[in-house]
Amino acid sequence: MDRTLHEGQPLKDIGHSWFGTPLPVTRGTDRVAGRRARRWLAGCLTALAACGDDGTAPPLPVASVQVTPPSSTLSPGQTAQLTATTLDAQQRALENRTVTWSSTNTVVATVSTTGLVTAVAVGGPATIVATSEGQDGSATVTVVPPPVATVSVSPATTALTPGAVAPLVATPRDASGAPLTGRAVTWTSSNLAVATVSGAGLVTAVAVGGPVTITATSEGQSATAAVSVVAPIVTSVVISPNIVSVGTSGTTPLFATIRDQNNIILTGHVVNWTTSDASIASVTQNGLVSGISAGGPVTITATSDGKSGTAAVTVTTSPCDASTPITIGQALSGALATTDCALDDGSFMDLYRLPITANGRIQVDVSSTAFDAYLILFIQNPDGSKVAVGGDNNSGGGTNAQITRDVIAGETYLIGANSLLGGATGAYQVSVQQGMFMAGAARESAVSGNDDQRIARSKMEMATKALRRK
Repeated sequence: MDRTLHEGQPLKDIGHSWFGTPLPVTRGTDRVAGRRARRWLAGCLTALAACGDDGTAPPLPVASVQVTPPSSTLSPGQTAQLTATTLDAQQRALENRTVTWSSTNTVVATVSTTGLVTAVAVGGPATIVATSEGQDGSATVTVVPPPVATVSVSPATTALTPGAVAPLVATPRDASGAPLTGRAVTWTSSNLAVATVSGAGLVTAVAVGGPVTITATSEGQSATAAVSVVAPIVTSVVISPNIVSVGTSGTTPLFATIRDQNNIILTGHVVNWTTSDASIASVTQNGLVSGISAGGPVTITATSDGKSGTAAVTVTTSPCDASTPITIGQALSGALATTDCALDDGSFMDLYRLPITANGRIQVDVSSTAFDAYLILFIQNPDGSKVAVGGDNNSGGGTNAQITRDVIAGETYLIGANSLLGGATGAYQVSVQQGMFMAGAARESAVSGNDDQRIARSKMEMATKALRRK
């Protein structure tokens, strides 16, 4: 019996050869031998069917992808190489398989076609995915701020006088030397008795000594600066005000400010005051200048430890600069005249200077039978300027004027004896009485009525303007 092979090749009887190879046959066992031969042939055909055209087995499919390392921590700008391994179902590595790479968060980290990850910005974790033949593997990448590699402190050296303060600045840097922001810095001093330092790096000089080591530390990295505390020396003397006018028989205080090499104000230093022309303006050793005669400017000099400052003083004959001394408990008589200090409303004013030696309450009165009296009260500032602090028409009743005020030792007041109406002249009286001091009370008496308030404001503005005219 013939069998037919693929492509019409005849299969001869079992006892004949196939492909030129004799098949073993034993008489009486033809059936068994035939079955064995057919099984052998089927196996050969199955093996042939599984082979490629070149007789090799086809590639096994990718069953999974493994990415290493499975996690990475980077700082912005750093890179890391990832590796993808393709595996078959038995976890055996497969070679020459195409792998594509992707990142789930390119804002945090990107990945190249070869698996090179680049950290972009702090954040994450970002998932880096490797894909091959439909199978995925992944790794995570977290981007953290770069660590502090070094710290610098500036300035590196500082010299201060006791009481002076100076800021130090600490700059943390990464391994490349780039400055880092937002990093915590702690500060310490090696000698708190000489110099202290705040948490913000502000150094305060305590006592002469040093140098003291000031240390700034951030993330385990440190840097230092040296601070020395030296004895203060006078480096400048400044007089204020440095330009001033005073009337004949008038006075004005000058003030000397002494500073050391750290621009710190020094106290307790002796100041010597001199004038370039005592016939025009004199000066006491407390800096009080008195106008003697019209002229100037006169140079007033203050000297301390070999350093000096100057001010220019001009003495004028303006009636608005002139004042008559008066004390608490005193009453003086005067008269308004057309030669007195003139206000813009056409009224005239005489001034009385009242120094305050003790805390208390005063009552100032201006009365006249010749005109309706008006009273303006000024306070003289340390720089010599004058500010109107009160005005009154008839608080004393009728045509008289009165102001009460709580005063403090060391203050100086000017009392302006004035008329309510312009052009008025004639005799008047001005007096100052001691009252009971009322702590916390209003500094000046109340002005009643809208008209009185309006007049008071207008009069005070005009009087202030008149006192400023030179």
